[in-house]
Amino acid sequence: MTFTSFKPHSFLFLRPHSFSPRHISSNSSNTFLTEDILSPQSKEKCIARIKRMKPLRPVKTGVKKEAAVLVPLVDLDGTPSLLFTRRSLSMTSHSGQVSFPGGKVDPEDRDLVETALRETREELGIPDT
Repeated sequence: MTFTSFKPHSFLFLRPHSFSPRHISSNSSNTFLTEDILSPQSKEKCIARIKRMKPLRPVKTGVKKEAAVLVPLVDLDGTPSLLFTRRSLSMTSHSGQVSFPGGKVDPEDRDLVETALRETREELGIPDT
């Protein structure tokens, strides 16, 4: 994979080497593995939790401008990690902020998934395939 010379963002990874929330006993393994995170059982649990979530805004409130982000989960030596971008300090809006790649819907986007993927390709310099 090659990246274009235009790089308005820098890249940040969050690697959870260990995790010890209060509800996990000290005897259990605290290491996350990509194969566990991406298992069918984990996917089912995640979807079930999302379905139980309540909307953050009242349902009657209209959306003025639609946007979408991608939450990239990447494998770094068997450890699931999140990929963030750090916006350039020269950007006019949200400069220097750490964020997931994404942005506003373009008229040619079929849906929000396409918006998130297009914006990710643009921001990370990934060529269209």
